[in-house]
Amino acid sequence: DRLGLERWLRLLPADLVESRPGLLMIKVWVTNFRWQLEDVARYTQQVEDLLQGEAGNSLTKAMREVIEGEVAMSKCQNAYARGQAASAIELARVAYAQLPPSWTYLRGAAMFWYAFAMLACGQGEAAEGELLALYETLPDKSDGLALRVLMAIGLINLQTGTPDRAEQTARLMIRNAERTRLSIVVAWAHYILGVAGYYTDRLSLAESHFKEATALRYQAHSLCARQSAAGLVSVHLATGNHAEAQATVELLIEYDMAERGIVDDVTQSVYARYQAATGKLGEAHRWASTFDKPVHPFLLTMFELPQLTQARLLLTHASEVYHLQARQILRELCGLAESSSNIRLQVELLATSALAYRERIDSHVALLRAVKLAQTGGLVRPLIELGMPIYDLLTTLPPGATYDEFVGQVLARIPAMPGAESAPVAVESSTPHADLLPEPLTTREIQVVRLMREPLSTKEIAHQLDISYATAKRHSINIYGKLGVSSRWDAVAKAEAIGLLPSR
Repeated sequence: DRLGLERWLRLLPADLVESRPGLLMIKVWVTNFRWQLEDVARYTQQVEDLLQGEAGNSLTKAMREVIEGEVAMSKCQNAYARGQAASAIELARVAYAQLPPSWTYLRGAAMFWYAFAMLACGQGEAAEGELLALYETLPDKSDGLALRVLMAIGLINLQTGTPDRAEQTARLMIRNAERTRLSIVVAWAHYILGVAGYYTDRLSLAESHFKEATALRYQAHSLCARQSAAGLVSVHLATGNHAEAQATVELLIEYDMAERGIVDDVTQSVYARYQAATGKLGEAHRWASTFDKPVHPFLLTMFELPQLTQARLLLTHASEVYHLQARQILRELCGLAESSSNIRLQVELLATSALAYRERIDSHVALLRAVKLAQTGGLVRPLIELGMPIYDLLTTLPPGATYDEFVGQVLARIPAMPGAESAPVAVESSTPHADLLPEPLTTREIQVVRLMREPLSTKEIAHQLDISYATAKRHSINIYGKLGVSSRWDAVAKAEAIGLLPSR
């Protein structure tokens, strides 16, 4: 009961909470529900410090073991967030073993992160098999452990490109949760159903379930609430209902301010998509050109990935510099999606990459892979939403292949799609030599080299990008090395020559 925990915690003096390991762990979980991961890590470290002192010595052996299990659970999630999947797997095992059998929800969380750490290692099928085997042995299919196991299976099904299995699992979650009424789990079930409906182009189904999950936003995990609202905006944009899309964006911003006091990156991404769809492309481009946040591993498994939105928006800009930046982002994301066997995300990235490399052989290679991966699970929507540009590319695929029927389904739906004519399209570079660099420039390095040709000192460049002087200097050195030059102006000249910067 997230709200109950928050109310109860507010009744206690702050200094009391900060001095008791058990109470501070409750604060960890409340903060976790809000998806404030830096604070979660900080509070968890404070709990560990307390366990090493007098507060820890005063605990019974049993209570200490329980709190140590909770700490392992929290550190497991933190390890996953840092991309340390192997460490997350071991910590999840420790947490599951040490937490009491009656602590079903947290033990379920341990199995959840264990499964997703395995998925990050490319072992999604093995993870699903272990979860199914565990579920079959559980006597109570409606407790927190069973429901969290089902939740992990459903989300894994989405990533492995099997939305039909995800839908079956989510409906089972809702049926099993009728007795315990765990709102957090019910919201996740509706989210899974919404995503499954959206990717298979059953937009009415998607809208219904995204609405259900969004309505539970103050009882749900904030990540689920935010992603469900993002899905709802996507449905409204897909059906041309811009007024409802705007209302949902406003609701999402209001939710962020109430939960965190700032607008979340996911919300900014959704808002930028809304702006682009409603003719405010300049504002959307401003967000895309300045956004520079690392990818959180778990967001790779979610509906709204800001870095993918960023790449798609950059491809709609007239500047070749932005196209190169978009391709770099797509390359990085494709590597992450492939290494974790994330079929759903690979389809989206490969389809977008096909547009990014129009008129080149890379385009057809990417498109064929996207079509073959999408066909198995009927993932038509990632192709449909790219509109007429992808329509044109699909018509160039050779006929007579096993994917003909699937491609025909996609082609039949695109012309009727609202806004199909104005869907994002990449402009092919007339100077593609930048792609031939031994090591491509990162997104940040492209931003730095763009500012290098302005009358700005390194200190001023650092200020413009909100980074330290030392970081700006390090980027400059990396740029010189990658471009094979030894001075700032040589770097600018080389960047212009290979198309990283438009010539003046």
